[in-house]
Amino acid sequence: MNTQDLLILGGVVVAVAGAYLVWSSSSKSTAKTSAKLSVTEVDKSKGPAKKSGKKSFLEELRGAESPNTFILFYGSQTGTAEDLATRVAKEATTEYGINCIVCDLEEYDAEEFSQLPSKDELEMEGKKWLTGFFMATYGEGEPTDNAVEFYNWALEGRGKGEDLGVDEDTTCDDPKLPNMSYVMFGLGNKTYEHFNATARRLDLKFEWWGATRVGERGEGDDDGSLEEDFLNWKPKAFEAIAEFFGVTSSGGSGTKREDPHIPLFEITEYGIATVDAAPEGLSPDHIYWGELTATATRRWAPAAITNGSADSETNGHANGDANGHANGHANGSVKDPVKYSEVKPKRTTYDIKHPYYGRLVNGRPLYKDVDDVFSFDPANHKMPKSVDSALATIKDGDVSIKRQCYHLELDIEGSGIKYETGDHVGVFPANSDEEVLKLAKVLGINGDAELDKVVNLKPNSANSTAGMAKAPFPLPCTLRAALKYYLDLRTSPKQFYFEILGKFAESETERNALFEIADNREKYNVVIDKAQKTLAEILIEFPSVRVPLAVVLAELLPRTAVRYYSISSSNKKSPSRVGVTSVVVRYAISSPHAAAAEDTSSSVVIKEGSATSWLQRIQETGKSCTESTILPPVHVPLYIRTSTFRLPRDSRVPVIMIGPGTGVAPFRGFVHDRLIDSENGKDVGPTWLFYGCRHPDKDFLYRQEFEEIEKSGKTNFKLITAFSRVKGAPKVYVQNKMSEYKAELWDMLSAKRGYVYVCGDAKNMAADVNKMLATLAAEVGKMEQVAADKWVKDLKSAKRYQEDVWS
Repeated sequence: MNTQDLLILGGVVVAVAGAYLVWSSSSKSTAKTSAKLSVTEVDKSKGPAKKSGKKSFLEELRGAESPNTFILFYGSQTGTAEDLATRVAKEATTEYGINCIVCDLEEYDAEEFSQLPSKDELEMEGKKWLTGFFMATYGEGEPTDNAVEFYNWALEGRGKGEDLGVDEDTTCDDPKLPNMSYVMFGLGNKTYEHFNATARRLDLKFEWWGATRVGERGEGDDDGSLEEDFLNWKPKAFEAIAEFFGVTSSGGSGTKREDPHIPLFEITEYGIATVDAAPEGLSPDHIYWGELTATATRRWAPAAITNGSADSETNGHANGDANGHANGHANGSVKDPVKYSEVKPKRTTYDIKHPYYGRLVNGRPLYKDVDDVFSFDPANHKMPKSVDSALATIKDGDVSIKRQCYHLELDIEGSGIKYETGDHVGVFPANSDEEVLKLAKVLGINGDAELDKVVNLKPNSANSTAGMAKAPFPLPCTLRAALKYYLDLRTSPKQFYFEILGKFAESETERNALFEIADNREKYNVVIDKAQKTLAEILIEFPSVRVPLAVVLAELLPRTAVRYYSISSSNKKSPSRVGVTSVVVRYAISSPHAAAAEDTSSSVVIKEGSATSWLQRIQETGKSCTESTILPPVHVPLYIRTSTFRLPRDSRVPVIMIGPGTGVAPFRGFVHDRLIDSENGKDVGPTWLFYGCRHPDKDFLYRQEFEEIEKSGKTNFKLITAFSRVKGAPKVYVQNKMSEYKAELWDMLSAKRGYVYVCGDAKNMAADVNKMLATLAAEVGKMEQVAADKWVKDLKSAKRYQEDVWS
């Protein structure tokens, strides 16, 4: 599953040239106070380690020289919550002179929140402390990875499903947080049932424990406009924050439009590096080439392997797709079979901050002759002059784009990584060479040679918020590594960045146009957000902008974020292979010129997804990285994110799966799990799969595999299909097919206490399935509508109705 989210900046220790630089994505610069405004930076190396190696935020607070300190914690999956926390901290510093500290929740001891000193104790020292929480909700009401431990501490193991984590009919006899004053902003998506559950539950628990919220709780909806929600919440939040500290806006430096933009970082550029040689003053061993790491630099070397390990996903089944289509390569594997192992690894556990590099060992296309057609009015649009004919064709105002889907297998043998069927795999994509060169050219970086120069960044003391500065990637690194592996070149810059761009425009006309975009949300939405303009495209449209490289690297471009996929393999069948089912995201959109008049014709541009197009490139070319790098070729940085999407422990329990399109991915693993159980002599209950796609002969994923299992009679498996684009036939969807089996479904769910699973689109399909289940209870179960709705909710509460959905 590719869960979309907004992207943010990561953190590193910034070292001076020539120093041995140990990278830690959880590290920041040395704590200090700005000469202009009190800005404390978290020094994670000082102070005694708390339990499990946790750091002490109380020591950070006590070490702050400023009388007013605002410490902001974030729970972030893809970086958006961290980005918002950082933006609030910067504004609090520049506008109100408040010392701010921004912290990753997982790095600090949660018990310290109950040890905060009282207001009277702080007043005796002439201090005021305020705590901020920026909490994203992930999946079905779950906390983000970096907030799990804190969340479990605060909710004491509760706060799941319908449970709010607090007994409303009781009072708290032992409030743990009577001395905490806090600000709360939640990030969620209304498409999901438990919208902003993490922030809401924590807010309720904090209140129950005696804490005092400052201002109203803010809530952002990523299905609408999270940015607008944040901007609407922020003014009143700052009124409350200013009142709490007893301060007023000071119109801090760098906030006036006429003032020049002072870069947050200073950049040092060195000479060209190779894998064996470094510029003067640097060691080759201490230069980063694009590796993702929570420790120091990482290096790999070829390892001896035996090709075709016993648990290959293709063993026992044809290597082609369900319709007998050929693999991308003759034997179903990528071109480079060599496996690489890390040399002298400093860490052998893997997570989002320190992923494992797994070899892509198998890849094959799953679609045949599937196209998406996007239509535009040629009178009002400039059509693309040329396109890759293998991917798209243009006729008049129609752009026909080939729709592609791949089954991929990632090797984790020998890594110590274990996954359960139903888990998610997170992968970190790289930008294409074309994208890197496009941005490099517009920045005046000429040729490949300059991209192999080594760069380093250090906080710019002239910037009043330098104390909070966090370099966005491991340093020192090559410029190519930063642009290809560390930074996301496809995400549109946020609206407030256009004021920065405007300050670097040499043309007054362009400057005014950029400032208009910064001020006018509707204008931004039309010419930037909906058009999905990249920074490179914006700079091409505003050629007078001469933005410094340090600003581009550390301020305008977000860090590349992890992308998630539902694992489409069974850990019982293939414990050392992680299956991924990936549809290549590719589409055409209208893109108006951001600097042109409103009546100017828009251009039609073809966009593609970062992760899916990258996986396709690896599968087709056998390359995952450039030649001038130490990264292992045909290896994908990955980690396993544990899911709650699980089969019942008792194999006899009936299972109903609804997964159209790529929503079938986890159910492929479920079916194989049940098949293994059956082969091992276990009784297996009814295993029904409702699967939908456009056409049975074009995009029916794993058709041959499922049909063979059904025909084998080895397990109680039934495949029920729905096709929406068969010529001459009505459109049929999975929820329509469910209505044909109402009696059987009711029997499995009511009498036999079966489980139902849904994977796919949350907004439409999953919502329709939810309604269908309620209809089932009302019509077959003879329930009143209120009781039917409650029955569906009870299924969810009992974990007998599980969803793995995305918007």
